[in-house]
Amino acid sequence: MLVWSGQGQLWHDMVKTRDEMRKQIAKEEAEAVKQKIIDATKAQDRKDMMQDIQLSVAIIAAFGLGVYWFVQWGISKGLWR
Repeated sequence: MLVWSGQGQLWHDMVKTRDEMRKQIAKEEAEAVKQKIIDATKAQDRKDMMQDIQLSVAIIAAFGLGVYWFVQWGISKGLWR
């Protein structure tokens, strides 16, 4: 109707603006998806790091407990006075 009424430029400007808006929305959605992937990766990295720390603490505690038991066993057998 705008073209037929002599306002073709207005119609073309509206179409151009709508296309720019669609491109902007698509760009923002792509950035949001990218950010979600980055956040998920960071969360997984933190989870993996915490598991590594827990395993390290468990190994150190087990080693310390083993040394303690060994020393106590040695004392009880009279190996150290």
